[in-house]
Amino acid sequence: MFHLIEIDLFFKSKNRYLKEIIKDKKNVKSGIFTQIGHVEAKKKTVVLLAEDNPVNQQVMIELLHKLNIECEVARNGEEAVQCFERKNYDLIFMDNEMPIMNGIDATIKIREIERQREIEREIGENVRPAIQIVGLTGHASTENKSECLEAGMDFLLFKPLRLRDLRKLLIDLGFLTPSE
Repeated sequence: MFHLIEIDLFFKSKNRYLKEIIKDKKNVKSGIFTQIGHVEAKKKTVVLLAEDNPVNQQVMIELLHKLNIECEVARNGEEAVQCFERKNYDLIFMDNEMPIMNGIDATIKIREIERQREIEREIGENVRPAIQIVGLTGHASTENKSECLEAGMDFLLFKPLRLRDLRKLLIDLGFLTPSE
């Protein structure tokens, strides 16, 4: 199955409008398109997206959907921690700047929960391995990178997110097979 995606972003004063048109290859007649290409998820992959901005949520959900990856959303760090405690996810995408609990604090809390689970594993209980957390940030400073990695994030992607970077990361992590 081969799909194309068109995303037009319009910026007018302080308002941002997002227009998404997803078309099947057979129905493409005109427009400017970014080719995603054919990718296959190796298994059913479910990720948690911790993101407070509704536009960023929608963009990420659509990109992941086009890569055949299921996505659930937490609107802040506190919700992300609660979701992590309730369900097994394959990967977490964590925005750094969110209300209630930011991505750095949420990552630290998730790593604390995992350390507790590791203690439980040592006494013979069946506990899942550590989850990979991908930080999402608009700040490319060395300070910000260090803070994210020190908190326990495994990788960092910069906003605005580029499809090729997301796709490459998911291939490198083994969630997708590359197109042929």
